[in-house]
Amino acid sequence: MKKLTPNKTCTFCGRSWEETGGRRMICSGSLGMTVTDQKNYQRKEPVKIRPLNGENSLFMAFWGKKWEDEKMDQAVEIHKSGHHPWFCQKCANRICPVCGGNLLNPMCSDSIHDDGTTSHCSILPVPQYCENPQCSRHPKSKVEVKE
Repeated sequence: MKKLTPNKTCTFCGRSWEETGGRRMICSGSLGMTVTDQKNYQRKEPVKIRPLNGENSLFMAFWGKKWEDEKMDQAVEIHKSGHHPWFCQKCANRICPVCGGNLLNPMCSDSIHDDGTTSHCSILPVPQYCENPQCSRHPKSKVEVKE
């Protein structure tokens, strides 16, 4: 399947990556989306399916309470236009509990990069550091982070 570059804005809040910072997310635990050839794509969470093409051979699967019909339709149109939809860390609730900044490594999530490649941050027993240098959870902070 062809790699698509990320859309210019977050599917939920409409902000650009330059405005949101952090990672462009496509999956974060109980919120996500994927392209599949399975009309009955299954997960432990309820999944909503939208066709991507007229032959009904490709579908977009969505899971999570945040996906309303309008946002799913918007994500499908973004994909059809040759880009990959994504959502920001704030919309995915993958933010620092201290200051609200983006987490450096949002656990249990998939992100999309400028070239269309994706990466996964697994669930690891490591501190969730914040990208905000003023925050006590920043890696260079003098305050010890307790998990």
